[in-house]
Amino acid sequence: MANAQWAGHDRSADLPTDWPEIRAECFRVYGDTCHVCGEPGATDVDHLGDRTDHRIEVLRPIHGLRTAQRCHVYKSSSEGGKAKADKQGRMRRPPERHPGIR
Repeated sequence: MANAQWAGHDRSADLPTDWPEIRAECFRVYGDTCHVCGEPGATDVDHLGDRTDHRIEVLRPIHGLRTAQRCHVYKSSSEGGKAKADKQGRMRRPPERHPGIR
């Protein structure tokens, strides 16, 4: 099942070459309990903040695209929506005062 939002994007190109080891360490440290819903069976690793920060302290297991829960999809979608709203808010011009009001 392809995710249209990621079509044509190779997210793995943004990851360090030792990502498989980092990912395995995350599951060794935190187990397979999803940090979003608290249920076991997490298949992916989620960045809690900056997606370029790959320290174990800021990584957590999460249900991925191919699980029934799909927590990673919902979390990423929510974060993307918030970022878009923030950007749109910054792009708006401030309202002009009516010329007859002082």
